[in-house]
Amino acid sequence: MFLSGDKDFRPVALEADGRGNLFLTDWVQVDYPNHGRGRIWRIRSKEDFSITPKGYFDYLKVDSTTAMSLLAQRESPEVMALLKDRREGRTNTLIKYLSYASSRVKRAALVWAGENLDPKMRPLLDKSLTGSIDTPMFEAYLAAVENLSGTFATDYKAQKLPQANKLKRHLDPSVLIRIARSTDFSYQVRSLALRKLPIDQIEKERSWIESVTKSSDGELQLTAIRQLGHLTSTEILMELALDRKASAAARSEALLALSKQGNLDPKRLTLLLDDNEPDVAIEAARTLRWHLSDPAVRKALENSLASAEGERAEQLAFALSLADHDRPTSVDDWKSALASGGDP
Repeated sequence: MFLSGDKDFRPVALEADGRGNLFLTDWVQVDYPNHGRGRIWRIRSKEDFSITPKGYFDYLKVDSTTAMSLLAQRESPEVMALLKDRREGRTNTLIKYLSYASSRVKRAALVWAGENLDPKMRPLLDKSLTGSIDTPMFEAYLAAVENLSGTFATDYKAQKLPQANKLKRHLDPSVLIRIARSTDFSYQVRSLALRKLPIDQIEKERSWIESVTKSSDGELQLTAIRQLGHLTSTEILMELALDRKASAAARSEALLALSKQGNLDPKRLTLLLDDNEPDVAIEAARTLRWHLSDPAVRKALENSLASAEGERAEQLAFALSLADHDRPTSVDDWKSALASGGDP
């Protein structure tokens, strides 16, 4: 330990820069309300000490010609040509770059189109959805669509609000649904589209999302399970959690989603406390710890703990330890408990 303090020294996070400085956030007080007294400390060497990462250069310390020369060492000729066209304002070349095979070139073109704030360019963005598509490029596509849809571009140019991040962006859910449903896209891109769906659209697409919980792709399947956790989907999640033919990851995710369901019959999950899959058994213990008021659940946890080992035993013991505390049962009780402050 190179740094310590009294009980009011509450370090939260550490971060370092390339010049040897260490930055430390300090909550300052032992209590947890937002007291506004936090600090950011800088710890530095008494000697001049710096580390320059390979390939790093500071744009502020070089002229534009040198900067572009250095950038050319790391970027493809196609990206460099795009940047040149962008500097010279040749927006008529955008459609060419949006149609490139390289997802890196298309991402740079999408950033250019989105920051250009010309809604007439919106139809051109879909040109990028062919060929190679990775998740960073797809994120750039969605951001550009938001910028060029609705009234954001005109509101931004008119400075309708003093802060641009307060302006409303619009992303038509049909764009996300079309991509999430299409097998023309990778599972990673489809998963990202599904993850961004608003709750009301998740409800509308419930039947399809339920079918995706049986997908052969793990990432898409897990995303579908997480999204169903926002709805009242107890039975299908229960069936998945109990299905020993499903993957341990899918079953564990289903249990996590079930912990958010208000109409859960916890006794049906007690048999999972001794499941052959350790991750499933551990997640079952975590889910059931909120149902200790049910005598059958508590008895099942105690019986399982008697033969458990390792992390599973720890989770079971922790779950049972919660019974020793008077857990608030109403909103007013919770408010009263929270008002008492944090533990020292």
